[in-house]
Amino acid sequence: MNLKNLNVEELNAQEVLTIEGGGLPKWVKGGIVGYIVSEAISNWDDIEKGFSNGYNTARN
Repeated sequence: MNLKNLNVEELNAQEVLTIEGGGLPKWVKGGIVGYIVSEAISNWDDIEKGFSNGYNTARN
């Protein structure tokens, strides 16, 4: 179907997001970031150990 014959134009990406919605609300993003930070703090010893192992392996 030819949109010009119907006298309409295709939506751009921003218009599609505005009409259909999209993205996450700020409170959801904040919750996700908070969860990741909390888990990183809770498991810091394992993260540090894994980083050190990877660093030492790469050096050798």
